[in-house]
Amino acid sequence: MQSTNRNNFFQTSSSLTASTRRDALSKNRAGNPIALTSKILALLADPDDEGAVYVGESGGIVRRLDLRSRKTTQTYRGPTAPVSSLALSTSSLSPVKSSVSSNPHKSTTLYAGSWDKSVHSWSLTSHQPLKRLYGHSDFVKCLLVTRLPSVSGAEAGEAGEEVLVSGGADGKVIVWRLPGGEKLHVVRAHERGVFTLALDPCGGLFDRTSGKERDEAEKGEGKDEDLVLYTAGSDPGIKRWRLSSSSITAIPFPVQVRPTDPSARKTHQDDEEETTETLEVHATSVNCLIFSPSASSLGLDIDPEDVKLYTASSDNTSLILTRTDTTTTTTATTLTTPNQSSTSTTTTTPSPNPLQSTTWHASPPLPHPTYVRSILPSPTTNLLATASRDGGIRIWDTTTSDSDAADLQGTYWGHFDEVTCLALARIEGREKVVSAGIDGTVRVWGFCRGEVGGAPSLGELIELGDGGGSGEEDVVEGEGEGKGQGMGKGKGGMTDEEEAELAELMDDED
Repeated sequence: MQSTNRNNFFQTSSSLTASTRRDALSKNRAGNPIALTSKILALLADPDDEGAVYVGESGGIVRRLDLRSRKTTQTYRGPTAPVSSLALSTSSLSPVKSSVSSNPHKSTTLYAGSWDKSVHSWSLTSHQPLKRLYGHSDFVKCLLVTRLPSVSGAEAGEAGEEVLVSGGADGKVIVWRLPGGEKLHVVRAHERGVFTLALDPCGGLFDRTSGKERDEAEKGEGKDEDLVLYTAGSDPGIKRWRLSSSSITAIPFPVQVRPTDPSARKTHQDDEEETTETLEVHATSVNCLIFSPSASSLGLDIDPEDVKLYTASSDNTSLILTRTDTTTTTTATTLTTPNQSSTSTTTTTPSPNPLQSTTWHASPPLPHPTYVRSILPSPTTNLLATASRDGGIRIWDTTTSDSDAADLQGTYWGHFDEVTCLALARIEGREKVVSAGIDGTVRVWGFCRGEVGGAPSLGELIELGDGGGSGEEDVVEGEGEGKGQGMGKGKGGMTDEEEAELAELMDDED
């Protein structure tokens, strides 16, 4: 039967199905939703409070949200366009005690990357706006704050300078010196947009010149070290960079471990290691990179083989990558006598530069029905959460061998539109996954074994209509604004043109 609803005219069958499902899910209370005033594009755990998160909205608002009281404790204003990334300056990222602050673990400044092509900042003490950073020619898509290792000649235990790293839709990565905001480095990292940044927790354990792991004596002498920064975005290639106070330079990846091939009869001298600028493990955009252990472990005694790199991509998959060392294969052929057959001896020689020769091995992909926007490993268990465009938060058990795929434990349903970001929280001593997305809600889910098994299915939530899940929806009103009013603009705090641009951008990223 043909629909007579004018709203259904000129819509495809698939869009009508999605719209019907969205309407059926819009009142569900799974995940105890906290409804905000506009679409949510950024989410950041508060390192000073395990039960709070910072939220970046399309209405240009940043708010600190207490997940226990379900209330906004502070609102930050200034951006005139959507906020798409957040970061906190905190010396807890430093492997050594800061000489700048009496409390090295206390965050001092909040940063927000915006569609207005700039980075905004606020004091977490006075809550007043600070310096605004200009340098990108397009949307600022991702932010990261870290502290550079101490420079040569520094006293033992003295921390290096703190920096903010930003990635933009213009393909640039900019390193800003904090707290002043001066540009330290600018590099065109990718041909297209940069969506995600991540620090290798083992990066600072390698000497810059030799590539060898530093010994304990060297680590305490304040010698110059480098960080290793990974970047990814609209193109499928992942890149890595050597970052220091003096420069940012690309670190190539080995193409592959050379096969043992007696017929090739190569010698070690003739065998130059092939490298490539990018690690291409996905077919299209890479939306999220995250290491485990995290970069907060930088400088600790970490076995590089224990580090994993997690990826989320618009090719409908997530990957778990483990570090591998490339080697050089040498084959020697010997003829004993003219009447005897030849014999071949193969030896394997480790690369002289462990950092440059380190590459990654991908386990079988974690399949999703649509684009994967975010990924979050548990720091204490083998559980992994992924968020996708269909609104589902999938929980995986990664207790498998490298050759086996992770086991899907179940899916949390509740969001009635795309989930854009995930964060980790701890409430009443239990780990939680915090999710947020285009539906303008923040939801909290169990992140312990067995919890996802009791969650309602998508079909059950649709049948329940305005029910499903425990708890009640809280509408968090901003100061002087009603729900959906945002910055005095249209629906969700955006003009009609910005709403259309957001929808187009989310599609273009894929």
